[in-house]
Amino acid sequence: MCAYGAKTGSAEVDGQATPNGWFTAYRGGVAAAGLVLQGGHGGDSAGPIVAAVLKAS
Repeated sequence: MCAYGAKTGSAEVDGQATPNGWFTAYRGGVAAAGLVLQGGHGGDSAGPIVAAVLKAS
């Protein structure tokens, strides 16, 4: 089993100029997910937030 993994994404919303950005990841026995409204690409917006959570655990 891999000790870590992650997935990025974005979700287009009608009437919103920039998509929502999301990022989900796990490291060992800890998982975290983040969503930034109108954040664009999830790796750029939510990724650093999730990384900070996993590094702190």
